[in-house]
Amino acid sequence: MAFTSKHFLVLTPLFASALLAAAPAGASESSDVARRVGLPVPVVETVLKSIDSYFESDDAPGNRLTIGTIKEIALKAVKTHMGRLDEESPGKATESTSEDRNATYKVSLRTTRHESTETAECVDTTAVASSSEGTPVVRDGSFAFDMTHPRQTSFSWKMTFCRTPINGGSDFTDWQLR
Repeated sequence: MAFTSKHFLVLTPLFASALLAAAPAGASESSDVARRVGLPVPVVETVLKSIDSYFESDDAPGNRLTIGTIKEIALKAVKTHMGRLDEESPGKATESTSEDRNATYKVSLRTTRHESTETAECVDTTAVASSSEGTPVVRDGSFAFDMTHPRQTSFSWKMTFCRTPINGGSDFTDWQLR
């Protein structure tokens, strides 16, 4: 079957919608995601923008289609980390991993500082998204992935979560991204 202009007109809207879906998340998308995963909107926006920056860098994973997977495991790790911020101490880490047949993607959050004062309690966190992907090779005339020497990449960003005392110091506000 020959490719005609009729086929082009049918494919154009599909291609346009695919391009729009690959664009960075907007404000309304961030609020939808925040509601779905149970995180504050500024936290979701920070995580999504950081993962977008990772994929825009020279050190991005080779498989660009994994951006959704890495965003998902990053949000999962942040949610787990935020759920236990009051127990966090420097050096404690939270991880979320996704393994594929030829790759492993991981996001880890490590507490670097936990400080309490009369006006606020803050936890500094370093997040690292990393990938280890098998490189494509041809062996004995067939296509394979070299998992012995995988391509490893990573990207990091910092986040600080704070809460303030209320009711004379007997209670606290929710954790917020500073």
